[in-house]
Amino acid sequence: MTKFTADKDQFSSIKIDTVVPPDNILDMLIIAGVCLPSVCYFNRDILTLTLSPLNMFIPQLGNGLLRLLNNDSVLISIIILEFAVHLTESLVFLRPRLNYYNVPSRCAIKWYFWGIIEGYSPVRRINRLASSNSSKIQ
Repeated sequence: MTKFTADKDQFSSIKIDTVVPPDNILDMLIIAGVCLPSVCYFNRDILTLTLSPLNMFIPQLGNGLLRLLNNDSVLISIIILEFAVHLTESLVFLRPRLNYYNVPSRCAIKWYFWGIIEGYSPVRRINRLASSNSSKIQ
């Protein structure tokens, strides 16, 4: 009966009430990449250190990127744009999943936090969590 009602209302019969934080190396690298422009904005030595391997192999490209990125307005633009893109990804991809799986608001806030930080990765984790929960039900 629950499954029939959930299907009729276009919800899942699976309710997700947990939050899965980043759990693999790719998710950790994404978080590091998202935080890198903010860290470089406050400490320019990290920007130089990050581009030094590129400077060893292709000096023209490394020096050009360093000149481009060693600018406050460029770094602030990158920070604002990455968070705007991740917010859009959360609203377009994550929100429908959270609604479909009846995620309570206390958990949804945490899912949105990870969505704003990482982008699409929480959608993959919520799909994986739903598929593992559906296999337990059947």
